[in-house]
Amino acid sequence: MKAKEFHLTSDRLIVTDPGYDLDTAGMVGLGAIVSSCLPGIWSISFATHRPAHRGWDLPQSLVAVHTDTGSPAESSWRPKAKELGGDGAMIGVFDAAHFHDASLVPVEIQWTFDGGPADPNDLWYSWVCELAKDSHYATFAHGVVVSWDLGASLDVALDSSGVVTAIRLTFHDIQPQPFQGDIPPTFYVK
Repeated sequence: MKAKEFHLTSDRLIVTDPGYDLDTAGMVGLGAIVSSCLPGIWSISFATHRPAHRGWDLPQSLVAVHTDTGSPAESSWRPKAKELGGDGAMIGVFDAAHFHDASLVPVEIQWTFDGGPADPNDLWYSWVCELAKDSHYATFAHGVVVSWDLGASLDVALDSSGVVTAIRLTFHDIQPQPFQGDIPPTFYVK
């Protein structure tokens, strides 16, 4: 397996903030559970962009595609969730069979959040925080996590038998509204 791949061992992907549990991940607006996915190796494409109103790169999209199927045609994408996340510092795509699986956490990990795990009661989540800490995104054996604290939309691509073979997260940016008199600047989602 390559660095920009993960292994889906189940037929479900969990798309959510890794701090959420499975029940919360299924709540509209907080996450999505994508069923009928093709198990196997999925490759990751990640794009950033630098909007004019920012002085740094931001995540633009993340596409995960099963390696046996190739990139889907634009016409095969279907909306799954219009708005996900938005309240945490991360969002990710995770194999349901290994979501919050503490057995994935390396024994030799060096915790950097005040010398310990970010959440001592959830070592998997703490490990995912470590992975994402210094980069836009990070892959691991059973998923990918993105450093992002705004919203995203989720699309899926299906093969001819209705099996999900690709997913796409499109990240939403906040744009400052023009200043209007005595009203302080506010933000809106583009």
